[in-house]
Amino acid sequence: MPFCPRCGAEYRDGFTVCKDCQEALVDKPPQDHLGQKTDREYIDWKWSFLTNVRNSQEADILVSLLESEGIPALKKHKGAGQFMEIYLGTANDLDLYVPGSYLETARSLIGLKQVSIPAGRNDEEEPPTTSFRRETGRIIIIALVLVPFLIALIQSLVSTFSKIFGELK
Repeated sequence: MPFCPRCGAEYRDGFTVCKDCQEALVDKPPQDHLGQKTDREYIDWKWSFLTNVRNSQEADILVSLLESEGIPALKKHKGAGQFMEIYLGTANDLDLYVPGSYLETARSLIGLKQVSIPAGRNDEEEPPTTSFRRETGRIIIIALVLVPFLIALIQSLVSTFSKIFGELK
């Protein structure tokens, strides 16, 4: 099977030029592409929790930094986070994961201190700061739902009382 000497892409027999690079194909894969991971190897990795970030922009910056250093990274939305990103253009409260073998390198790269995980907690659980953010978010959502309801209730009571007391005069 022919290979592209520049990008390492593998082609079926009969092809002579790389579609992307426009390079003539060779019979052996280039040496610098032999050690690359395949998609299947990425899937089989044990992913470890790296950090929690506030929004998708911060996550994109950290993922880009990690990948520029050769460290694969995975963003995981919490709850309806990905749904909110579609409609609002941004998502809040994302977790970043890296393969376990890259965890210490990734922590030092983004400036995180080594955090010991307490007994009974694994590294895929929610970090402590997230519960505060989540509770604050719930309070805000409840307030946004209840305030218009209370305003409508007060208006209807005022109009009802004004009709009742207006008829008494």
